[in-house]
Formats: sequence, C-alpha cells, structure tokens
Amino acid sequence: MRPVVCGCFLRLLRLFGPVLLIACAHAQLLSVDNTTAPPTPGVGHDYIKMLAETVNPANGSVSLRIDLPLPPGRGLKIPFALMYNSSSVMRVGSRYPGGGTFYSNSAGPTGGWSKSIPTLTAVQASKSFYNDTYWPPVSYICTYISSYNMTGWSGSTHPLNISIAQSEGPNNHCDMIPGPPVNILTGGDDFYQAVTTNPCPSCIPTAPTPVQVVDADGTVFKFTGSWSVDGTFNQYYAPQSANYANQYNTGYWGGVTSIEDRNGNVTTFSNGSITDDAGRQVVTISNVGSTQSISVLGQTAPYTVSYTSAPHNFSVTSTILGDYPSLCRGIDTTGLGQNPSVPAVQTLTLPNGKYYQFFYDSSYGLLRKIVYPDGGYVSYTWGVNRQSEIVGLPQVQDGTHYGRCFAIYDLPAITQRTVSYDGTNIAEIQQYHYATTMLTQGSYEWTSKTTTVVTTDIIRGTLSQTTYTYTPMVAPTGPNLPTSAAPAQIALEQSIAYHDFNGAVLKTDYKGWGACQANC
Repeated sequence: MRPVVCGCFLRLLRLFGPVLLIACAHAQLLSVDNTTAPPTPGVGHDYIKMLAETVNPANGSVSLRIDLPLPPGRGLKIPFALMYNSSSVMRVGSRYPGGGTFYSNSAGPTGGWSKSIPTLTAVQASKSFYNDTYWPPVSYICTYISSYNMTGWSGSTHPLNISIAQSEGPNNHCDMIPGPPVNILTGGDDFYQAVTTNPCPSCIPTAPTPVQVVDADGTVFKFTGSWSVDGTFNQYYAPQSANYANQYNTGYWGGVTSIEDRNGNVTTFSNGSITDDAGRQVVTISNVGSTQSISVLGQTAPYTVSYTSAPHNFSVTSTILGDYPSLCRGIDTTGLGQNPSVPAVQTLTLPNGKYYQFFYDSSYGLLRKIVYPDGGYVSYTWGVNRQSEIVGLPQVQDGTHYGRCFAIYDLPAITQRTVSYDGTNIAEIQQYHYATTMLTQGSYEWTSKTTTVVTTDIIRGTLSQTTYTYTPMVAPTGPNLPTSAAPAQIALEQSIAYHDFNGAVLKTDYKGWGACQANC
C-alpha cells in the first residue's frame, strides 16, 4: 500500500499483516484492529515521538523501544531490544452467554513488555454442526488451528494466512459440517511467506506444527520448538442458527528457534540465549526472583530488569445494538478479575549503572511515566476514548431468535502527555481529544475517527494544534475462521491539518490509499 501525500508517493511498508500491529505481547487475537494497533515505523503514518517512545493518535496508545546493541556478527544483524506496547496489555473478548469483557494479557511476556525476538502465535478453534434431522440428533465437530501471526523485529505483526485442519477420518464426520475447515499450508503477505505441514489430517490438532517463514530478502525464520499455551477462549456461537457453532479453544505462542540468511549465516535461539552466526553466545538471559539479568557479549556488566505489579481497576460504558438487543449484553471488565494485576518492568539498569524507571496508572495498569537515565521524563494521563470501538458478540440463545449482537464501547487512551527534559521543569504538554462517527443501523461499524492534539510549549509560551483524521479499512479474516458480525477495522490516515498559534490552518496533508490487504 502506498499513500499519496501532496501528490508525492511515500514508501509504505506494511503494518500488519494486521496493520500497526501488535508488538510485544503474545496475546492471542483472531484479528488485529484499531484497539490493538501500535505504531510501526516506515508505513506512511504520522506519530508523536520523543527518544524511544511513540504515541499513536489513531488509538491513544503508547509504545516504547529500548535497543540493547549486540556485537556485529558475520552478516546477520540482530536488532535486540526491550519493548512495551500499551495496546497489548488487554483485549476485548467474548463472555458467554451474550456479552463481552476486557481480559488482561498476562501470559507469555509481562504486561505489554517483551523482547524483540520474533514470535509466532496461533489459535486452536473448532466448527460444529448439530444435525437434528436424525433421531437421535447428532453433533459433528471439526478442530483446526488458524490465526497464525508472526511478530517481527520491529514489533509489527504479519498474518501468515495458514491453517491446519482435522479432516474426514474414522472418528469424525468433518464432511458433514457445512463449510468444514481445510488445510491451508502456504500463505503470507507481501513481506513474509510461510509454509507448514499437517502430518495427521484426521487427527485433532493439539498444537501448531513447525512453521518456516521467509522474508523478501530470503532470510528464513524457523519456528520448530515447543509451544506455550496462552489461555483458553470463551465460546462464540454463530448468530444465524443454533445448529452452527464456532468455539475458540486455546491460544499458542512460541519464539523463533533459528534465523538463516541467504548466505548461510545462522543465528539460533534457545533457553533465553542467542548464539550469533559466528558461533558466539551474544545474549544470555537468566531470572532470579523478580529480577532478570541480560548479559550481552562485550559489555562489562549485564542489563538488569526488575519487575513490579501493575494493577487495573476500571469500568467502561457500552451501548447495545443488534437485531434483538434484549438478548445482547454489553462490555464489562469482569474478565480482568482473572488477573487483577499484570507483571511489568519497574527499572532497567544499564551496564554503566544508570537506569530507566517506569511507573503505571493505578486504574488502567498502563504505562504512566518513563524516567530516562539523565532524569528527564515523559508522563501520560489515561482516560477513555468514549464510544470509539464496536465489536460483534454472541447473543443469549433462547432457541427462537437468532441475530446479530453489537456493543459500542469506551477504549482506554492517553488524554495528556507531559514532557520534561531535566526532570524538574515541564517543557511541553499535549492534550488529546477524540471523536468517532459510528453507523448504528445496517452495517454496524465506525466510519471516521478524528484526534485533535493541542500542544502547549511551556518554554516558548506558544500553543498549536494538529488534527488527525482517519478512515477505516477492514482487516481480512484468517483461513477457516468465521466472518465476524462486526468487521475488524484499522485506522488509515486520511488527512493531517496543522494550525498556528491562533488556530488558523497553516496546511493540510491528504493521503490516498490504494488497495491493500490490511498491510497499510
């Protein structure tokens, strides 16, 4: 996808496979949308940045990347970093019967934090059909694994569009299910292509099979190790009939085991260590209690990461829509009770003894303040982007009425950003104001988003304003997955208006987007 800005083409590297993707957490997502889309460099979107932190005006999220330089190898460069993404701390999922809830992503990495080692996630699901034309009635169930997403070095996630599926066998009747799951063993996007195998099609797939991914430069990423379970999904029933059901069972994630470039240079990853293409162990990670030590070859002392708990306790407002609203439920935060707090990084001490400090909002459990080694800081005030997102949910089954269920809900977002360069005097304050236009009949979706950022320069005594306008793009549905009642939408920049100190528009940049597959 290439955006057009003032008649000029900007090179656009794809955000997603899901756009702006999920960087960091190994949260199991069936699709990526505006609620889970962090900034990704080089994709034609304008973000607000300072040093290592980035704010995405499209969803009010914050991302952070701290690079830990590794010694150069023979030819394969490993960009190793500690990363944070607020969009990956929690997600909205189904809460059967007939509702939705925020869940915290506490499995895999810690509370939005991760390392930049490439990872792969996938979801086990099943399709079932209740055939009541026979007596006694019989249920057919077929299991598959889909939603393969690879998160790369930069934190952007790419859908691989592959799936392994149970097929007709002696112990099932997958062929009796309308639209049964099928094997899709090759797939990818413009930047990554993947291949996998399904050695036992008639068996129930209980974990992803090994996956190989190749990028545009010919570098091969192999995911052949063991898979970690990342939570259990609630049931989702297709709304058109009680006879059809889709159930999301278990999520998986695993780290890359080796990377090989087209010149034969190989880097391997095992048990928290990285061995480079010269055969040297360049990174060793060890854990002692709530502290993690990251030893990097060539450094006189390790990087030390200490952890804390980031609690969350908040509520949101949701508006119910659908064919039978009385059979629908809203969005709540009861799922957060499963993990009332998430582990999060408290300090990162550098080999020279200087350190970063991180503080978290007591309501949302999201990053509230970054204190840099020189004492300067960036802090955030969190609130909600009201009625800004919409999700399709299962309805309560009453045996008679079958229809669509929707909830428009508030999304946690940054409302203010404050910058101090010396740790004492405030240099800049930015306030964020959000607006979303929703369709509440027929096709339930948002049609436009606007974020207005008002910046007060304390040092100069000036005030300016920038207005970002976004248009939606629908993310594609993965192989074998049912089409959601509410499409997963991703925000694409449509225009950016720059205002002077008196509010007058100085200039407006417009961006046009060609056809893309959620990689804009």
